[in-house]
Amino acid sequence: MEKSSKKTPRITDKKIFRAKVVDVLDGDTLEITFNIGNCCFPIIRKFTLRLEGIDAPETRTRNPDEKKAGLESKEYLISLLMNEYITVHLSDKPEKFGRLLGTVFYNNTNICLKMIEKGLAVEYQGKRKK
Repeated sequence: MEKSSKKTPRITDKKIFRAKVVDVLDGDTLEITFNIGNCCFPIIRKFTLRLEGIDAPETRTRNPDEKKAGLESKEYLISLLMNEYITVHLSDKPEKFGRLLGTVFYNNTNICLKMIEKGLAVEYQGKRKK
């Protein structure tokens, strides 16, 4: 028997799918649900999705300015996406904590780019923060 590893689960062969946002963990991480089965045998699962290409301020920090900015970023995503259906374009890149990694679209708008444009996140390509 093989040991289980903490890798991103293989959920679908499709790289683009619709999902429902059921929680916003912070300004760059969502909890989503979607059907990994089919129309005859639906299997609804919950996954954590990291928004690709952005980094939002932390909400769990001792720095009061960063915490305030992090909560503002999170609240924006809650107001925009909570309980809404989004389109996810999954990335081919691995995510270091085993989460799904992808770009999110809502009403044909790239939410990752919108977060950067609004100053609620910065561009991030997976390197160490400065």
